[in-house]
Amino acid sequence: MKISFSTIPSINNCMGLRTNRQHKVYNENKCGTDFAAMLIPAAAYNSVMFRAQANSTMLLSQTDRLRCAYSRKPMISPYKLRTIFAKLGKKNTAQSAINFLKGYRDYMLDVETKVFDVFEEYGASGQINFQDILMEKRPEALTNLKNKQKEILNSTNDYILTFDENLAEEIFYLRDVALLKVEDGSFSRHGLLNQLKDFEVPRKYKNEIHEIYKKWYNLPRSYTDYDAFVVKYSKFSHEEIAQRLLNMSAATVEHIESYSKGGEDKLKNLALTCRLYNQDKGDMNLSEYEECNPDIGIKQNLIKYVNDVVREINNGNAFFIKNNSYPEDFIAQVVKNTGWKIKTKKVVLKQTAQQPKLTSSRKGANRYRNYRR
Repeated sequence: MKISFSTIPSINNCMGLRTNRQHKVYNENKCGTDFAAMLIPAAAYNSVMFRAQANSTMLLSQTDRLRCAYSRKPMISPYKLRTIFAKLGKKNTAQSAINFLKGYRDYMLDVETKVFDVFEEYGASGQINFQDILMEKRPEALTNLKNKQKEILNSTNDYILTFDENLAEEIFYLRDVALLKVEDGSFSRHGLLNQLKDFEVPRKYKNEIHEIYKKWYNLPRSYTDYDAFVVKYSKFSHEEIAQRLLNMSAATVEHIESYSKGGEDKLKNLALTCRLYNQDKGDMNLSEYEECNPDIGIKQNLIKYVNDVVREINNGNAFFIKNNSYPEDFIAQVVKNTGWKIKTKKVVLKQTAQQPKLTSSRKGANRYRNYRR
C-alpha cells in the first residue's frame, strides 16, 4: 500500500529512507517485513522532505480528530512522532525511556503494550536497556514461537490430503521446507504465502487452498505476536526498540484500492490508518484482508470512521466542509472494492454566522448578485 506524505518528513513507511543495505533486505523480505529499515534516526527528519498529493497531506493533518479507520485506535501524527523520536533518542536506559514513554502508552497497540509492560517490570532493576531485557526473554520466546509456527503449518494437513497426488505432494513439500526453516530460524511467512499464491490449482480445490492461505496467514509475526516481537527485536538497539513501541501507531494515508493495483491518489480512495494495518495489508483487497483478520472489526470501524468525518463536517471542520462529498464518495469506493453493504450518517451542512447568504439585487435589469451578511 503506498503511503503518501507531502510537506512533512516521511516516518518509517514503505517509501521511507533506507541505505543500500536496507534496500537489499527490504527487497528480499517484500513490503511490511523489514522494520529495521523503517526505523530512522530522528536527526534524519530535519534534512529530507517528500512530495505527495495535497489531499494526503491535509488528511494527515486531521490525525488528532480521527481514529484509525480499520481499528479505531488513536494515532500519532507524523509531526508529533518526529518530536517524540528526537526526545526518545536521549533516553539511553530502560528506566529513562519508560518514564518518557508512559505518557504515550495509550497510543501503543496490543503487542507493543504487552512488551512495554514487561519493560516496566524490569526497568527499575538497574541501568539496563531494552535490548538487554529482550535478550533475556529471547530463549523462551524462541521456543514458543517455533511451537506456534509448527502447530499452524501442520494444521492444514487435512486440507492437503483432499488434493490429488501431485498437488498434495507439492503443497506438502512447501510445508516441509517451511518447517525446516522454522528449525534453523530462517523462516519467512511472507515468502511462504507468496509461494502458495503462485500455485495454479484446479477450480475444485480453490476453496481448500484459500483455507490453507488463511491459516498460514495467521503465522506469528512481530507486529501481532509477543514472542515474534521479542525474537526479532532482541537483535536491535535500545533506541530502535524504543521507537518501535510507537512506530506502528503512526498515522498513515491508506489506499482502499491498492495503489500498486491502479488505485487513485484521490481523496475518495484515502483513509487514515495506523501504520501497522497499512503495512500489514500491503496490496491485499480490503475484503480479503478483513476475512483474514476478523477480530479487528474493519467493516464496522469503517462506518464509525465515516460517521466521525460527518461529525467533523457538521461541526464546521474547514477541510471536510470543502470536501463534503468525501464520506459518500469514500463509502462508494469501499463498496466498489469489497461488495459490502454499508450505511452511514448523512452530511447535514449547517449555516454558520460566517457563511454569507446569497441574494439577488432587485436593482438593474441584470439583477446583479450580491452577498448580504
